[in-house]
Amino acid sequence: MATIITTAGFLVMMLFPSQLIGLFTTDQDLIASAIMPIRIIVLTFPFVGFMMIVSTLFQAIGKPVQAFILSMARQIIFLIPLIFILPRFFKLNGV
Repeated sequence: MATIITTAGFLVMMLFPSQLIGLFTTDQDLIASAIMPIRIIVLTFPFVGFMMIVSTLFQAIGKPVQAFILSMARQIIFLIPLIFILPRFFKLNGV
């Protein structure tokens, strides 16, 4: 169910980014420049639900090391290096 919900969020953000950004601003230049970063950010949404469930499963069956590694993988092992790598790859300014 978590994967279905996060995938639905992914689809909404991919299909209607300008409408969602428009909820926060009316500046058309800002909306146009925010569409690509929003789409990049939501690429991971379908995997987030799966990761949360698997991490909780590992905790429930008494495997705290695996649960900890999976939780930290998303926030430290992948996030911090990607913050430095992806802006160069996508030729974007800033994080």
